[in-house]
Amino acid sequence: MKLYLYSIVIIIVAQLSVLSDEASDKKALNDVMAERAELMIKAHYTQAELNKAWSDKALTSPEIEKLRARYQELSLEMHQVREKIKAEVAKLPQIKVKAEEVKAVNSRKDELEEKIKELS
Repeated sequence: MKLYLYSIVIIIVAQLSVLSDEASDKKALNDVMAERAELMIKAHYTQAELNKAWSDKALTSPEIEKLRARYQELSLEMHQVREKIKAEVAKLPQIKVKAEEVKAVNSRKDELEEKIKELS
């Protein structure tokens, strides 16, 4: 009986040792994962700062100001070209049909809104 109890105690101690080792391994894994998460967050915020740095007025030099002015010119030109493209596309027959469809749908929607007001 003592031998049996002694064997059970040895088995329990061995299992606790394995669990302790597993817990130790899990703690080490958790520590590494936590450090990685902290680094990922830091990298994300730092990258966000870098992504905004080009437009930060505090970061400047004569060359940067020239480039920013050129960027503004190009942005304005792109906007103007986009508007010209929109105007030309609006002249196309298939687009005119779509525009008429939108007008009709909006008109019907307005009629239904009026009817809803009357019925309310």
